[in-house]
Amino acid sequence: MTMMSAMIKTFYAEQAHRRPEDIYSVAVMPCVAKKYEAHRPEHYLNPEMPMTDAVLTTRELIWMIKSYGIDFTALPEGDFDQPLGIATGAGDIFGTTGG
Repeated sequence: MTMMSAMIKTFYAEQAHRRPEDIYSVAVMPCVAKKYEAHRPEHYLNPEMPMTDAVLTTRELIWMIKSYGIDFTALPEGDFDQPLGIATGAGDIFGTTGG
């Protein structure tokens, strides 16, 4: 969560010609403890800017999707979003370790 948020507010912000403070980073995590973790001082870019602005649990995201009646099977096809380049299999390894 924090690694991705840090990349979004630094590398991606620079690539997109945006100020980090103009980016609102939301993480979707299975663990409620991530809400607390996001507010720890070592997870801030500076004293006023957290790397992750908000954390939703997967349960909260599912509730939001159902509340808005979003049917993923009815959505139009789209291209894979590649803001940081082409995806690799490294995500499978990272996710498998529990990290």
